[in-house]
Amino acid sequence: KINYVHLTFTCTHAMHLALLSCGVKKGDEVIMPEISWVATAQAAAYTGATCVFVDIDPNTLCIDPKKIESAITKKTKAVMVVHTFGHPCDMTEIVRICKKHNLYLVEDAAPSLGSHINGKMTGTFGDVGCFSFQGSKIVTTNEGGAFVTKSKKKFDFAKLYSILGRTDSNGPFWSD
Repeated sequence: KINYVHLTFTCTHAMHLALLSCGVKKGDEVIMPEISWVATAQAAAYTGATCVFVDIDPNTLCIDPKKIESAITKKTKAVMVVHTFGHPCDMTEIVRICKKHNLYLVEDAAPSLGSHINGKMTGTFGDVGCFSFQGSKIVTTNEGGAFVTKSKKKFDFAKLYSILGRTDSNGPFWSD
């Protein structure tokens, strides 16, 4: 069950917020599929992290879980999966790997709104799921995205960061 949703202006923005809310920063590594839209890598690059590309499963076009574990180093902070063309990744195995290695899991679910695995929707397996409403997606609003999480802490961080820290706590236009 997802408790928190923060709407963003793009899915790329949601993915950037997702990685930042997981503490990904310069010097860290983020594992992701070698085949995806450039926005997945851009989101990691915006944090200063290094993108570590791994091969895909040719049957699903999603990241191959067998290749993830061999790519993990001491610098690995997160795994970012993409449910390519609505095909869900092997989330059972990927969740197991992330738990085993204490890694954050971010789902780029941009192309998979409505896809599920045994009744559980894509975007709800990881620490944060990210969706797109861009014109080529299943549900469109011309642009836009969503950041979804079970964590109030990650939600509060994303919400505050996305408005550049503006709280108006000490007056109009005040940023904490």
